[in-house]
Amino acid sequence: MLAGRRTDASGRTVLRVSPILDLDTWRKVQAELGRKASKKGAVRAGAPLLGGVAICGKCGGPMYRLRAQNVRKDGSKHFNVYYRCWGTDVKPSTCRNMFPLGELEARVEKYMTTTLARWPRYETVVTPGHGHEEEIYEVERDLRELDFDDSDFTVKQAELLAERARLRALPSVPATVERRPTGDTIGQHWATLETDADKRAFLLRLGMVIRVARGRDGFKDRVDVEVFDGSSHLDESILEAIGQ
Repeated sequence: MLAGRRTDASGRTVLRVSPILDLDTWRKVQAELGRKASKKGAVRAGAPLLGGVAICGKCGGPMYRLRAQNVRKDGSKHFNVYYRCWGTDVKPSTCRNMFPLGELEARVEKYMTTTLARWPRYETVVTPGHGHEEEIYEVERDLRELDFDDSDFTVKQAELLAERARLRALPSVPATVERRPTGDTIGQHWATLETDADKRAFLLRLGMVIRVARGRDGFKDRVDVEVFDGSSHLDESILEAIGQ
């Protein structure tokens, strides 16, 4: 009854009432319910902060969380957690680039609370266009459900066809996209995010890419951060090394 119609098994309307939701909102609710049902478990709880954000600074491959076991000289075992370049099943990584997870995430945390702390944050607001599709859809549905045996069939059909023609003749309103300041900064928003999942989602919305390469043989670590303005959160793109 959310959409104002009750249908039978064949899909025919058997009862109409005032809808709780307009048709567009009802469709969005159905789509979201379907999306959650089909993707349940796709992103498991405890996903790493930089999953999908950190990539290998040597080959450009994705970096995944790895729990590695090390054996000390005395035979005792301990575990360390890394971001490691794995490549893909088709093309496995050959560079074996790894970076300690805790150290890398600490660098990113510092970067978000210092370098980007005072950057203004923006949001993209999309106002859907309106071509009267919802009203036309309802009229066409009523047309399809007319009873041929109704003595007023011809009159009702003519009225509905006239209404359909009127709606189709109305001018449509195009969708608009507006970039608005949120009133806070990147750093302020970051401070409100309590979980790694929330922080990871924000980094992805920023379009952030972190290229990671662990330094060896006296060379410094290389951790470059690229922030793209693809989601209109920043004023401009930046490329800056962190934690040097």
